[in-house]
Amino acid sequence: MKESISDEEYYGSLSKKHIGALVLIFNKNQQLLIVKPTYKEGWSIPGGGVDDNESPKIAAVREIKEELGLDLKNITLIGVGYTQVQGIKPETLQFVFNGGELSADEINKIALDKSEHSEFRFVEILEANNLLNERQKHWLTFYTKEIENKNITYIEL
Repeated sequence: MKESISDEEYYGSLSKKHIGALVLIFNKNQQLLIVKPTYKEGWSIPGGGVDDNESPKIAAVREIKEELGLDLKNITLIGVGYTQVQGIKPETLQFVFNGGELSADEINKIALDKSEHSEFRFVEILEANNLLNERQKHWLTFYTKEIENKNITYIEL
C-alpha cells in the first residue's frame, strides 16, 4: 500500500502552466487592434499574463485597462488555446476574448502604457497575419471565424 502524502505535498507536485488572456478588439471597419510591445520584437494582440488567484476574464479586463486605458467590461470568451513547451517558452493556456467594436470616441481615448507598448494600430486580418507571431497568427484565423459563428473553440498548437 502506498503511503499517503499531505495536501501541501500533493498540490506542490502538480504541474505549472503559464496562463494568458488576449482580447480581440475591432473598429467599425472590422479591423483588428494590435499593439507594438517595447519588450519584444513584432506586434501583438493586447493582453497578458493571468496573475495568481485571478480569473482569465478579470485578467483580460485588467490588461486592457493597463495597456490601453480602456474599461471593457462586456468581453466574451471565444476560445482557449494550448501550446506545449517550445524551447524556453513554457507550456501555456491562452484564453481569448472578444472585446467587440470600439466607437470613434473610445478609440480617441486609448492611452498606451508607453512602458509596455510604443504604438497601436488597426489592421485588416490579412495584414495582422503578416505582423503577429506564429501562435497568434494561427489562433487569429480560428477565433475570428468563431466570433462570426458565435462559437467557442479550443485549439492546440
